[in-house]
Amino acid sequence: MARKVVDEAAAARPEGARAPMRDFWLVLTGQALSMQADGLANLAVLWWIAQDTGSVGLATALAAATMVPVIVLGPVAGVVIDRYSRRGVMMVTDLVRAGAAALIAWGIASGTMQLWMLVAAATVSAACRAFHRPALQASFPQLVPESQQN
Repeated sequence: MARKVVDEAAAARPEGARAPMRDFWLVLTGQALSMQADGLANLAVLWWIAQDTGSVGLATALAAATMVPVIVLGPVAGVVIDRYSRRGVMMVTDLVRAGAAALIAWGIASGTMQLWMLVAAATVSAACRAFHRPALQASFPQLVPESQQN
C-alpha cells in the first residue's frame, strides 16, 4: 500500500522534478558531516601545537587569530552572498578550505609542519567560514518547499 502511494506521488511530479525535501536533506547531511570534520581537524591542530610546542598561549593566540577574519569580513560577506550565487559561494569556499586543510595534512605527513602553515591555513579557513556559514543559512529557504516552511 505504501509503495503504491510513493509510486503515485512520483508519477504526479513533473519530469525531472526532485523530491520536495531531497535537496534540503542532502545539504544538511553534507554540512553536518563537514562541520564534524572541521571540529576534528581543529582538535588535531590543537593537539599538534600541544605536543610540538607545549604552549597553551600559542594555541590561544591561534584561536584568537581565526576570529579576526570572521569579524572583519562578516559585513562584506552579506553583500557578496546577496550579489552572487549562494551555491557558488559555498562551493568556492569549500574548495579553498580543502586546499588549506591539504596544506596542513601535507605539513604533518611530510614532517615539515611549521607555525606559519597553521596560521595561514587557519586564517584562510576562517575567512572562508565568514562567507560559507551565512550563505548556507540564507540558502535554506530556497531548499525547503514553500508549502513546508511553516
